[in-house]
Amino acid sequence: MKVYFINLERSPERLAWFKKQAEGMGLNLVRVPAVDGRELSATELERWRKLCRKNKVLSSGELGCFLSHRKAWEMVRDGAEKWAFVAEDDIHFSKDAATFLTGDSWIPAEADLIKAETDLRRHEFSSNSWPAPDGHELRRLKSDHLGSGGYFLTRESAVHLLALTERRCEVADGVLFAAEYMQKHRLKVLQIIPAICIQDVYVDQHMETSTLGSIIDRERIEERKITKKQRMTFTTKLKREMRRITLQMTVSVARIYRMLVRSSVLTAVEFDRYR
Repeated sequence: MKVYFINLERSPERLAWFKKQAEGMGLNLVRVPAVDGRELSATELERWRKLCRKNKVLSSGELGCFLSHRKAWEMVRDGAEKWAFVAEDDIHFSKDAATFLTGDSWIPAEADLIKAETDLRRHEFSSNSWPAPDGHELRRLKSDHLGSGGYFLTRESAVHLLALTERRCEVADGVLFAAEYMQKHRLKVLQIIPAICIQDVYVDQHMETSTLGSIIDRERIEERKITKKQRMTFTTKLKREMRRITLQMTVSVARIYRMLVRSSVLTAVEFDRYR
């Protein structure tokens, strides 16, 4: 099985991080040169933003991420293997991840797409399950579970997702794992429990070892500071302030919640599973 990992040319530290993790795991790595949203032409930005929902126009960073995953799907489509793993370069692998990444014999025949990561939140899964190696299990995902840090997909699923996103532009993880889009693409999406990878942004909330951060979040903040100043009115300022307050409250509640209750996928005390 090939592991396609997305990496920006201007992020050599992430490339080094990902390759260091892969050492000794026996992985068949393929680097996917990420699409840099900063370098997209005005024409290209406009073309894709026309396919966004009016209230969810993507920042250049988000659009670059979306197009990078499409690029990975094209590589999977053009490959010879039935299954592949697509990763972003900031994920932390669990110590037993290689078992899943070096072959597909463990994957149920009916699966189309398998989410391999956790965001430490509760999600809704099917009551029935499929066995997986090393004490893991697979359950069908039935609710939003955002994040596109690590997932398995078939060549047929890659073809299907590429066709869907020719006419729709959405954040990559939304297309893959938002309940709304799962209904549209109609792929059977399973979740590995416990997860075998986690994005650095979630590690950062619980450990002091995180150094990578989120490129998209930083660029989204900077870009929106500029664009919103250009079209600011009293109404939009008020809406922005209300959204900011709501977001702060939501984040605070979510952090407290994660500290007090067990995640359906993983708990903070189990971080020693990750490298």
